Amino acid sequence: MKKIFLSILTISAFAFYVAYQRMGWGSSTLPQLPGQNPAFTFPAFSNVFGNYKDGRYQGISVDAYYGRVEVLAIIEGGRIVDIEFLDYPHEQPTSKQINAEAVPMLEIEAIVAQSAEVDIVSGATQTSRAFKESLASALAKAK
Repeated sequence: MKKIFLSILTISAFAFYVAYQRMGWGSSTLPQLPGQNPAFTFPAFSNVFGNYKDGRYQGISVDAYYGRVEVLAIIEGGRIVDIEFLDYPHEQPTSKQINAEAVPMLEIEAIVAQSAEVDIVSGATQTSRAFKESLASALAKAK
């Protein structure tokens, strides 16, 4: 019985750790679903001063092979609260399908990370790389 309890406890601890890392609970914000308030933070983890100057900062337009990617970073309270895609590959049916999933994922991950350092979305490598470059240029203006 002790072995079963210990096994369950170990698996539960590992699952919590993975969720903690993947969901960004150790960062200053929780991942947000579209339509939710991305400015919500845990007070214990929030950076009072933020890292950026408030405003709207447009990134450079970057070639993503099947189109261009350009973003607008919206900063409030020194933090990224929203990212708008001004342009992204959406002319071809495949691009529409891929980016319908990739665009929201990239936005959420960047808001959670509070930087352009996000993971590449599988299947949307070119869009992801262009997103990172465009967002990095916008955030450089906000420093």
